[in-house]
Amino acid sequence: PLEQILLILSHFRSGHSVIPSQGNVSLLLTNRVNFNIKYGCLILYCTPLMKVVNKADANFNNRIILDFHKNIKLLIVVNFLCVISILFFYTLFYYLLKLLGLNSSTDILFYIQAFDNLPSLNKYIFCVLILITAIIHELIHGLFFYIFTGDRPKIGFKSIYAYAGAPDWYIHKNKFFIISLSSLVIITILAIIILSVIPDSYFSIVFLLFTLNAGGSLGDIWVCIKLLNKPKDTYINDKGIVLSINY
Repeated sequence: PLEQILLILSHFRSGHSVIPSQGNVSLLLTNRVNFNIKYGCLILYCTPLMKVVNKADANFNNRIILDFHKNIKLLIVVNFLCVISILFFYTLFYYLLKLLGLNSSTDILFYIQAFDNLPSLNKYIFCVLILITAIIHELIHGLFFYIFTGDRPKIGFKSIYAYAGAPDWYIHKNKFFIISLSSLVIITILAIIILSVIPDSYFSIVFLLFTLNAGGSLGDIWVCIKLLNKPKDTYINDKGIVLSINY
């Protein structure tokens, strides 16, 4: 029957090994085939063997729990490394913009000094833009969670941290690489485009915003590094603040 053929085709295209427990054929076709063809086909066709597994069907022998909220030692280490990461990306982007012809300064501290000389109102606006950038960062993660699972992601704030997750899904590590690095890559590309067209008076604000975004992506980068030496069939369950690595 046509429905069975389309069901098999949807599995082939999306790389899903398990149908969501609450799903039926029409829901699967809507969320997997139609959405993937319109919006996610390039990403999903480039990763044909990657899978997501519904939580109800997951069965793993090994599990590593990363709780960024309750593990105080982990939280301190990640926050310390985050500061180092911001300094690293500040230096990296400074020389990248010089390479692209967008930076004529000879002083590496130029953007910090320029920001310090801004009117107070612009500094308040900068603080608001940090919050907006953090929200956009998590919305991009959420978009890729949705592309790969077809399920609405969980997005919110915990303490001072914004997060996005897919608590009902176990996602293959190769897809999770894409989800984790998506916000860093997309926002950095957008920032470079914006820097090429905005007036010089706003340059330091945008530069520092995308530097903070990149430095704040350390947690995403750190998880990706931890996944590099894990088995091929490793799946990640991301609840937002709590993340488990399963294989």
